[in-house]
Amino acid sequence: MPHFIIEYSQDLLDDKQIPEMLDAVHNAAMETGLFIESHIKTRAIPVQFYRIGTGHERFIHAQLRIKIGRNIEQKKLLSAAVLNAIKRIGCDVKVITVEVVDMDSECYAKATY
Repeated sequence: MPHFIIEYSQDLLDDKQIPEMLDAVHNAAMETGLFIESHIKTRAIPVQFYRIGTGHERFIHAQLRIKIGRNIEQKKLLSAAVLNAIKRIGCDVKVITVEVVDMDSECYAKATY
C-alpha cells in the first residue's frame, strides 16, 4: 500500500540515475522492515516548472504516503533511510527533502483486476 512519489527537477537526473533512484528508495524502504515488498509502489515525476525561494535550485522531494498506524520512530526511520538512499546517488542537487504522509485507510479505495 505505501506510495513513494519522488518529484525532482527535470534537468537533474539522466536516464540511468532515475531507475537507480527508484531502486534505492524502494530498497531503503524494504530494509526498514515496515513493508511487504510486493505492496510498495515507487515512482518518479520530473518537474519542469518550479521555483524555490528566490531562485531555481535543483531539488528532489520524496513524499512517502503510508497507511495510518505507524509510530513516530518508525516514520523517522523511514524518512532517514530514504533520505540517505537518495543522497548516495550523488547527483548535483541543492536540496533533498523527504516527508511521511499518513493515508486514512478508511478513505483509501483500490481495485485490482
